[in-house]
Amino acid sequence: SDTFALARPLPVHVGYVCPDESLLSWPATPGAAQYQVYRLGAAAPEPFRLTADTTLLVAASQQAGQYFAVAPVLRGKVAERGATVNLAEAGVGCYVQSFLPQLPVADTARLVLALGSRYRLRAVQLQRLEASGFVTIQTINPVTQLRVVFTDLGAAPGLNQYRVLSQDDAGRTFYSATEAVQVVRRNELLVFPVPATSGQDLQVAGEPNVPLHLRLYDALGRLLREATAAGALNTFSTSGLRPGVYLLRATPTTGGGATLTRRIVLAE
Repeated sequence: SDTFALARPLPVHVGYVCPDESLLSWPATPGAAQYQVYRLGAAAPEPFRLTADTTLLVAASQQAGQYFAVAPVLRGKVAERGATVNLAEAGVGCYVQSFLPQLPVADTARLVLALGSRYRLRAVQLQRLEASGFVTIQTINPVTQLRVVFTDLGAAPGLNQYRVLSQDDAGRTFYSATEAVQVVRRNELLVFPVPATSGQDLQVAGEPNVPLHLRLYDALGRLLREATAAGALNTFSTSGLRPGVYLLRATPTTGGGATLTRRIVLAE
């Protein structure tokens, strides 16, 4: 019979999808001297590049499309092609796979960065939004891990917004999406937005892991409604309340902590 090649189909890993190029990689196949990379043609996959490496940079200028697959070449025979990967659905951006707060409400701001690749990546910076704009508060250089946990001990109580700046060996910079952490210290209570529109839900954040009994009073001291806040970030309804000034009191249900009071303003 004709000679054919047998090998385990190769999965394609997308290291990054940047504006001007994307990085593909795959595991090595023992005995393979080359690898045939396919792209999606008009109706079916078609050969795109033949390479001896297990990584491939695809420049946006090549207009190769979004779909790729790889097959090993064994003794001159192309083995079975692996599954096709879609760059648009790979779940990775320009180096950043994900950037999220460890907890959205916490007494210390910690954010977790997952990278798709370290290829030609020089440094990553954690930046916090200040009045003057984003300011770098921590730099990792060189980048040795695909997972980085940032801790911001200088975060102020309340809303803190962060992003990651990535810089490659060519000096180009790329930014992640902005993420937020509500920092709540011990015996603190955050209520926002203030002012709020009448009928708009209030967000209530207390000390982490401390359930709260919430009471809302009007300007005359009359109790209007009550609720229990057991999560890190809780919703308190103002539906049916008229515009005006109110007092929200939060009492810990465990531990005997002090009652905290916040002034609430509802606008029309």
